[in-house]
Amino acid sequence: MSSAPLPSRPRVAVTTSADRYDQLAGPLDVAGCQPVELACIEVHAADQTVTEEVRAAGAAADLVVLTSQRPVAVVWPDGMDGLSVLAVGEATAKAARAAGATIIGVGTGGGLELATLLVSTIVDKRVVYPHAGGTAQAMQTLLERSAAHVTAYEVYRVAPVAPGGDPVDAVMFASPSAVHGWVSARPFTGLVVTAIGGTTSAALREHGITPDTVPDRPGFLGLVAATVSKLREKETSP
Repeated sequence: MSSAPLPSRPRVAVTTSADRYDQLAGPLDVAGCQPVELACIEVHAADQTVTEEVRAAGAAADLVVLTSQRPVAVVWPDGMDGLSVLAVGEATAKAARAAGATIIGVGTGGGLELATLLVSTIVDKRVVYPHAGGTAQAMQTLLERSAAHVTAYEVYRVAPVAPGGDPVDAVMFASPSAVHGWVSARPFTGLVVTAIGGTTSAALREHGITPDTVPDRPGFLGLVAATVSKLREKETSP
């Protein structure tokens, strides 16, 4: 990301849940933007009975597969010491590592690259897969093809919520749920619209919006960089 400040401080809507606001607000501020907290999702964790079951299963398994950093805080708030983790995404790996887990693999790509990593890592292993409610079955199916045993748990759900009405120049989306929350209350007229990846882009297109830009690789820093680049382009265009 370029360190040169933008000619003005455009206001950028951060639509993630409140617990992740700082992860996007900090980089936006450094890049010369004014972050605006407009949460479009709420996270609802599973009850304690479920989280205790997941912790017990994780302790007995060979491997925990994490496709999001949220299960770390929901299921293992006291740490993941002694657990081996295969993480999808650098942010997920960072959260698990900080909690004390041993990271045995990090999937940073999609499609065939991720599938190859998973298959080579989980073959004949006992796997625990904590995930979000409503998650597509593709990941679980992929795990079940190679692992000796897979136990999947829904450990949280993400619900869309309507954002506030603060004026902004751009809006960033990191999930389809955030898109659904935004469109329940606000239009996109005149805004720079960015999406973190293909699934979120598809959600925007369902509402007739094509994102102005999508980072090459999913991730919060990539999302911020893509948004700032598009704003810079807009301010310098005739």
